[in-house]
Amino acid sequence: MAKTEIIRIYNRSKQTVPLQVKPPAGDFFLHEQAVQLRPGKTVNLPKSHVNEQQIENLQRRMVIQVIFDSETVAAK
Repeated sequence: MAKTEIIRIYNRSKQTVPLQVKPPAGDFFLHEQAVQLRPGKTVNLPKSHVNEQQIENLQRRMVIQVIFDSETVAAK
């Protein structure tokens, strides 16, 4: 049984941020959802379900911060 990698994201902005998530083999129209991350809150999501490009873009813009990534921790 494979372990699920988890990513914890913190919203450092003053606005709600929608994060797009979908299962790896999921269809865009049937399975994609938006997780609404309120200001100052955190969310744990399966890393395989997040849109990596969206996460990188929001981090560069200082909107969110990844405060935990189980893949990075396991590599140490």
